[in-house]
Amino acid sequence: MTQGSSPTGPGWYSDPSDPGLLRYWSGSEWSPETQPAPLPPGSPFTRPWWQQWWAIALTLALCFPLGVIGVWQRQGTPVVVKAAVSAGAAVLYAVFLVWRSTQP
Repeated sequence: MTQGSSPTGPGWYSDPSDPGLLRYWSGSEWSPETQPAPLPPGSPFTRPWWQQWWAIALTLALCFPLGVIGVWQRQGTPVVVKAAVSAGAAVLYAVFLVWRSTQP
């Protein structure tokens, strides 16, 4: 790493060899430790498509009914257990929907 533009005080600074990282400056030398640099203000935070809320909600909407149907199609399981599993899944789904509606 180049030492020509080294900061004066110790702390985390933009890595001279990779602007996407922060590197610790001890006051006399760069440490080997790095961490991701924070995104600049106003830049959109991008995630893979499968981590977007629309993909998660679509998966839950599709898998929730299939899982409940699968429980009810299961042979030998008492109706009380099927109802309890279905009710528990419905409660978890409702909690998720309420939680999601409170997120910015």
